[in-house]
Amino acid sequence: MDYIAPGLVQGFEKEYGIKVNYDAFDSNEVLETKLLTGNTGYDIVVPSASFMARQIKAGVFQKLDKSLLPNLKNVDPFFAKQLDLFDPGLEHAVNYFWGTSGVGYNVEKIRAAMPDAPVDSFRMFYDPAVIRNFKSCGVSMLDAPDEVVNTVLIFLGRTANSETPEDLAAAEKVLMSIRPYIRSVNSAKYIEDLANGEICLALGWSGDVLQAASRAKDAAKGNTVKYNIPKEGAVAFFDMLAIPAMLRIRAMRTCLSTTCCARKLLHGTRAPCTMPSAMPPRIRRSSHWSTMIAASFRPPRPRSTSCRTCRARRPTRAS
Repeated sequence: MDYIAPGLVQGFEKEYGIKVNYDAFDSNEVLETKLLTGNTGYDIVVPSASFMARQIKAGVFQKLDKSLLPNLKNVDPFFAKQLDLFDPGLEHAVNYFWGTSGVGYNVEKIRAAMPDAPVDSFRMFYDPAVIRNFKSCGVSMLDAPDEVVNTVLIFLGRTANSETPEDLAAAEKVLMSIRPYIRSVNSAKYIEDLANGEICLALGWSGDVLQAASRAKDAAKGNTVKYNIPKEGAVAFFDMLAIPAMLRIRAMRTCLSTTCCARKLLHGTRAPCTMPSAMPPRIRRSSHWSTMIAASFRPPRPRSTSCRTCRARRPTRAS
């Protein structure tokens, strides 16, 4: 439940008399399959923005009733503009979290393997002369094909979202060259592996690596985990709150960062979106954020109504 602050679901159930069924998937593809089959039973879902864009075209989501969302005025205009690429005017969803993918690493193990390791660069993964130094201590890559290809293209100095045959062939060549040095490909297990020292390097999402860093510190076993945004640039993701077209709880209210439910959400959570260090240099702005959103429900009678939420942990690609 790292995606939601401890105690929030229980507090919601107590306040509104609703039993919440909370499901988590490790990829957008799994969530998308469920959504496209229809009648999922979910009242709120959290897809990443790039996947959401095509799901909107497929009629998967309801349009928001903005008369019930007065706090939309608090959404940062900068982020609203970025999200126009996926959902013009925020007609179907609101941003919940955002972050980046980059270099997660064990400070001690990387230093021992390569004292001058370029920990601020994608060379850590995509330069065979560099990554071979970390084969013995363990390298993990995200199980997110679009995301990985995007980062390779950034490393090569090409457009992150390019789909030209030439660019994809160049990315394939890089990935094949570093394949022998990869221990695992996953989008969840690497958090614990990094925290416990089972691996020393991970292409990971900012929030996940920060969780690993916190767990490593709590375990006090001599593992220091850090996260860097590569100097070449980074892929940003936007996780969005949306309402499926087939939902059972019809009344929904949301609140933004100035309200009590968002404060509950933020207390105790390790979300990357509140941390300036997790922001790509080209979109870094200030330490003040007004885009955090939490969702609450006011159910119809009877009070035995069940509510289901689902989220996917795969990021979008953004240049």
